[in-house]
Amino acid sequence: MASATSSSTSGDVPSAVPIVDVAPFRNSADPARAPAAIAAARAMGAAFERCGFVVITGHGLPAELG
Repeated sequence: MASATSSSTSGDVPSAVPIVDVAPFRNSADPARAPAAIAAARAMGAAFERCGFVVITGHGLPAELG
């Protein structure tokens, strides 16, 4: 899991927003059993618990929508 920098540095607030690649969900026939998809889900849960935010990559949406 990589991180994008953030301007917050006070107290126990993370100084970076975690980046989670969700491609394993798209690339697996059975994401509930795929180790990479399970790892991505755990990383996303940890990101929300730690920081409350997450940058999602590997979603497959066209860049024009952003």
